[in-house]
Parts: sequence; C-alpha cells; structure tokens
Amino acid sequence: MLADNAPENGLKPFTPLPCLNKSPLLKSSRIAKPVTLACCLAHLSTTSNEAPMATIFNHSIRQRTQGVDMKTSCKNAKNGHRFTNVLTGVAWGLLLMIVVSCAGSTAYFSNSNDVSRQFETGEILPGYRYYYGGPQLKPNAIVAINPDYTLESPHWHAMKVSPASLQAIIDTIKFVPDAEYKTTPNGARIFASDGALVGVWYSVFEHPLVKRTGNNQVYLAAPQPILPFGTRIRIHDRD
Repeated sequence: MLADNAPENGLKPFTPLPCLNKSPLLKSSRIAKPVTLACCLAHLSTTSNEAPMATIFNHSIRQRTQGVDMKTSCKNAKNGHRFTNVLTGVAWGLLLMIVVSCAGSTAYFSNSNDVSRQFETGEILPGYRYYYGGPQLKPNAIVAINPDYTLESPHWHAMKVSPASLQAIIDTIKFVPDAEYKTTPNGARIFASDGALVGVWYSVFEHPLVKRTGNNQVYLAAPQPILPFGTRIRIHDRD
C-alpha cells in the first residue's frame, strides 16, 4: 500500500491553493471565480513542469506576428525585385540609345605612312580644303578635308597652300623636341563610321577628338601639344 501522502504515477500530490482560503471576499460568487482562476494559473506556473497558460498564449501570438512579418517581408521583397527590374530595363534602354546615337556620329583616325609621305613631299590633294590648328606661326597640326565634307570647328583655320608652302608648314610642325622618338606615323586618314574618307591629318602630336555632326559635317577638336603615349623622352644632360 502507498503512504497517505505518496504520489501516484510519479505525479506531485495536489496542494490546496493558499490564496483560496485567505480572503473572506472569496465567499462572494462574483469574486471567487476570477480570483480562483488567477490563483490556479499562478499555482500551475510554479508547481507544474508544463509551460504556463500565459506563456503559451504569448508564444501563439508571437508566432502569428512572425508569420505576418514574414508575409510582409516577402511582399516587400517582390515589390523591390520588380522595381529593380524596371530600373535595369530603363538603364539598358538608355545605353542602347546612346550606342545607336554614337554609332552614327563616330569618326576615327587610321595611321598611314603614305599620308605622311604626301604631306612631307608637298603633294596637294585635288579639291581638298586645308586647315591648320594651333598658333599661326607654329601650328600643331594640319588637316585636309574631303570636298564631300565640311569642317565645322572654331579650332581650325582655312589656309591656301602650294607644294612649297605645304613643305614649309610640315617642317615647322615636325620641329618638336623628342618627336623623332615617335614609333607611329605622323600622317593619318580620318574615316567616318561607315568607312567613308573624311580627310587626312598630319602632326607629331596625339589625335584629337573627331566626330561627324551631320550627314556632311565633321567636328575636330583643337590639337593638343601632347606626344602620343609610349613616345620615349630623351633625358637631357645638365652642365
């Protein structure tokens, strides 16, 4: 036989709630029920190994709140992804417009030893218009523009040339310290994006910006007195 106070099946014996017998107010049925329920919850939270009812209720509310937060986060992530896709599409569209617009106005230089020889021997190209860039007494470059094109640039000045005057100008343009160490020709052809010949160029300096501004107009930036990259510079001896 089990002792009078021994637990059955490993369960703790029931102990009366002390709060139920302390107050005479509990004799009132209106007060007894809520107070009894509160005391039971407090007793269960201190004597039972199970989680209190209030804790279970809070855990349930927290799970529901977390579920709502996850749904809100997923919705925001989807909206952000859509917004990112829209921005990416706009950026690609602008880039495509820039590429297309630039493709129609691009021009470029192509180095040529034959052009160098033409300028240095004073050969005049029939119908071509000649311009110099830089100071009048010491030009930085000279160009000859195809009669099918018009040079529209404030940096270049029209000039009349003869074989003798052209050779004299070329000798002045070539007279630049360390220009003899260049590894690329001084002459170059100027082509439009469609391969049409726009003109020819001569200078010891780097090629400037060139672009076609219209069907038959071309813009050429001012020639800068800068030797091409990679030109070996002579170290002058000091006394």
